[in-house]
Amino acid sequence: MIFFRDVKTNVHRNLSEGFTLVEMLLSVGILVVIVTISSVWLGGVKTRTEFSLTAQNALELLRNAQSKSVSQDNNQSWGMHTAQDTPQDGMYALFSGDSYATSSVSDLERLGSSARFTNPWTGFVKDVLFSTSSSGAPSLPQTFSLKSTVGSSVAITTVSRIGFISQTLEESLGAYWPFDEGNGAVAHNVCETTGGATSTISGMWKNSGCIFGSCADMSSYAGYFNAGTLSGSLLNSSSSPFSVSLWFNVSSPYSRNFLRCSSGFSLQTTGGGLAQAVVGVNTLTQSVGSVSSLRWHHLALVAPLAGTSSLYLDGIAVATSTSVHAPASCAGDLIIGSSDLLGYLDEVRLYTRALSSSDVQSIYASY
Repeated sequence: MIFFRDVKTNVHRNLSEGFTLVEMLLSVGILVVIVTISSVWLGGVKTRTEFSLTAQNALELLRNAQSKSVSQDNNQSWGMHTAQDTPQDGMYALFSGDSYATSSVSDLERLGSSARFTNPWTGFVKDVLFSTSSSGAPSLPQTFSLKSTVGSSVAITTVSRIGFISQTLEESLGAYWPFDEGNGAVAHNVCETTGGATSTISGMWKNSGCIFGSCADMSSYAGYFNAGTLSGSLLNSSSSPFSVSLWFNVSSPYSRNFLRCSSGFSLQTTGGGLAQAVVGVNTLTQSVGSVSSLRWHHLALVAPLAGTSSLYLDGIAVATSTSVHAPASCAGDLIIGSSDLLGYLDEVRLYTRALSSSDVQSIYASY
């Protein structure tokens, strides 16, 4: 009984004394930290949710434009206009008629703080106009890219030449040059991680007959695009998986350089006209199929950290290797194209993951 009476007396004494100032300040400090962390986390979740909704809304408006065109709503064709006037001011609009005009807009949406267009780039505009035929094919196949203002998410929306509309949300797209500027000296990286690729000669653009929109023209220009030094996590087979995807069209398939870095990485064709990838000291060379002149081909390299690396041509694995994982990086400048390419390049993408075979086939089929 004496023990319990002492405990009761001590508890009563502690409660009557209350908290010390140090204890109160410590408690308040911990509470502030918890609230701050929670606010930042919730803010990031809110922004990512808003970004996903914005990308979905833009996709729905694009499909609405196609549907209105096919049904010949108001006896007119319909399209979508996109613009990023400043880094903070982007918009997309549904319009009627053969070309965009403010007077023909029936629905206009402003981008919120969660997203911005990076294709079209700031200061550029892009329109897609749909045919009134049953296919709803566009006047020109196009891609649009929305970049999240938080994190690395990029929503890529494509409108194929036959009118198929799709959207992919990429979290591991390290760099992407769609070459849709059509003028100027810079091809912008829509991921905004490494900046733009600068052409060595002005005017290296083709504005029709490309995979999507415009493309890089090295058919008669003795130049190339220099993307500068990349982040260490890109094209580094010793530290992370990576994949490369691009489209090419050359007048002759022999000894053409599409993508190269002085530290031991390249995508090219051999003197025999075969697709080839070099990663460090290892080489993957096409063993089936062939590269044709004067037509678009899709080329992709998939290099996981372990397992089998693959080289794809037009969605088909044409070379594989289990020894392609020797350290290779891109410590020097990444060069897109070459002065002797004699052709065109489009849609150059670098991923920080190993694409699956279905991923590669989806990219190929998107055109």
